[in-house]
Amino acid sequence: MKNKIKELAKKSKHVTALYNRVVRNRKTEDVEKIINQYYPTQGKRIIVIGHSGGMGGAETLLKNMMKEFVRQGIQIVTLVRGDGPIIASYKEIAPTFIIDTPEKNERYIKTLKKLGYHSAISNTMTTGDLIPLLHENGIYSVNLIHELPGVIRLLKCEERAREIAEHSDLAVFPAKYVRDQFATIAPIHVKEMIQPQGLYMKYDQYDYEKSRRYMEEKYGIPKDHFIVLNVGLGEKRKGFDLFVTMAEKLQEENYTFVWVGTLDQEMKASYGDRIHKLKNFVLPGFIGEKETFMKFYDACNVFALTSREDPFPSVVLEAFNAERPVIAFENAGGFQDIVRNDESGYLVNYEDTDAMVDKIKMLKDDPKLCKKLGKKAKKICDQHSFQHYIEVLEKACK
Repeated sequence: MKNKIKELAKKSKHVTALYNRVVRNRKTEDVEKIINQYYPTQGKRIIVIGHSGGMGGAETLLKNMMKEFVRQGIQIVTLVRGDGPIIASYKEIAPTFIIDTPEKNERYIKTLKKLGYHSAISNTMTTGDLIPLLHENGIYSVNLIHELPGVIRLLKCEERAREIAEHSDLAVFPAKYVRDQFATIAPIHVKEMIQPQGLYMKYDQYDYEKSRRYMEEKYGIPKDHFIVLNVGLGEKRKGFDLFVTMAEKLQEENYTFVWVGTLDQEMKASYGDRIHKLKNFVLPGFIGEKETFMKFYDACNVFALTSREDPFPSVVLEAFNAERPVIAFENAGGFQDIVRNDESGYLVNYEDTDAMVDKIKMLKDDPKLCKKLGKKAKKICDQHSFQHYIEVLEKACK
């Protein structure tokens, strides 16, 4: 796939130079030229729409969607509502343009329709306001909805949610829980589908002993410690504060809590000093290199998902792929469809850190059970193919 992407990107120096000029100057006439030269023969064409150029979960999911669409031979063009650090990697995969004004929205979408793009997949519901413009230009709209009510209200996107619920051609949810929660904000009156996104970061080069040595040498984690992992932005929604609380409860015992990800300003201000005092807490920050990142899943014993609201986070499938059970809160997200008691992990009462600590201690005391749950979790993970997810979306488009 990488060779195919590189072949497209380096097809001619003229195309590359023209592409850079398009991104810089936003000239619609050049957009037409770049796409015609990037895709000289007509194939199935789909617009992919993202909400930002940040480095969050939705943006990373979009990047992997783009890769898989290209691998399957789909001629995608990506439109993103804002610039950011991930945009450079988007451009390495397919033509990518920033649409950050109403005028650019209209100009690009009209041009893409003229070039044979009859369907658009929006990766988050925050782009729901584009549906009228897509329909005005005869473009079929598929909206992927990953947001739960708390985030929708926080972003003040209730109106965009209603636009999707009333006018989208197809609304796709990763789990029934997400669908039902979304409906409390906006009753759904359009065609809908429940389709988990699957695991895009497949990995099978695990070596537990090697990964544990890395943790000991790099972070000083003792060999006999039971490692509890969480991954994501350290924020209140993700329950970073609850994760710290559990580490404090177990600081006198052989446990190490590891949070992979950066902290937001609120958590830095409130918990920076507290975690600095904890000898059993490791905060390595954002890990971008895949081999290193996977060492954390490999070295951990259990994944503790402390999210207060999380639709269907990829980290659950990533933990399952490494044969690690997951402990999470009930009524916190669509992951409860696959985190099953006594099968792939445990669900405990919402925000009940004592109950979560009890499950962590139980698994430490019963390594055979912990391993058994991990094996079953891997089987569940294997049922969630990212390739299949993209195939389903492609078939849903015109």
